[in-house]
Amino acid sequence: MAHLFMVGDAISDADTARDLFVGSLCPIEADSFDSRYDYIALGHLHAGHKIKQNEFIRYSGTLLPLNFGEQETKHACLIEFDGNNKKLSLIPFPPIKNLIRIKGDLEVISKRLKELKKENKAFMVEILLEGHEDALTIKNRIDNLTTDSLIEILRIKDNRSFGMALSQDDEIKQLADLNEDSVFLRLLDCAQIDEADRAEYISTYKEIRRLMDDEEVSTK
Repeated sequence: MAHLFMVGDAISDADTARDLFVGSLCPIEADSFDSRYDYIALGHLHAGHKIKQNEFIRYSGTLLPLNFGEQETKHACLIEFDGNNKKLSLIPFPPIKNLIRIKGDLEVISKRLKELKKENKAFMVEILLEGHEDALTIKNRIDNLTTDSLIEILRIKDNRSFGMALSQDDEIKQLADLNEDSVFLRLLDCAQIDEADRAEYISTYKEIRRLMDDEEVSTK
């Protein structure tokens, strides 16, 4: 057993094929192994896959998905020997809960959540927001769609308005040039929050800031 890294390997994800490297580990080539070895078991990487099309040099992968980028089916490898012959079979592990990533605007998110709800299965969901709807409207819609279901929303990521807010003024080049209050007001502008609703947003924001400041003081 050794702590090394197999170089020249590549796997595919939803977006692209990428070369893999693990820093600080000694790299070796797949052909460094003696051909007399019946099976080379590799670890560390989450995605199970073979090396250079060799079924008997494999990363086994994890038994459960550990993040939302791992959409592949998890397997155990069974190697059977009959004299000089060997056979490898992949035994799939059905997930206890399915990890689902939904990326899109409110219409796309709503459609996908309705589809998942109909399946009546346990899903853990990450949502990546796109479009122009304000976050509160999306959050309320998500709550309504997932009520009385087995869907668990683990994370909602909304970077769109933040990026738009920082790009509104070309004179501002660094986040350090802004304070928290000005960033929040820019976010309200980007989300096109009505003046009638702004007071509630600002009041909630200030209360959250106060609680964060109180917690920081209490930990010192």
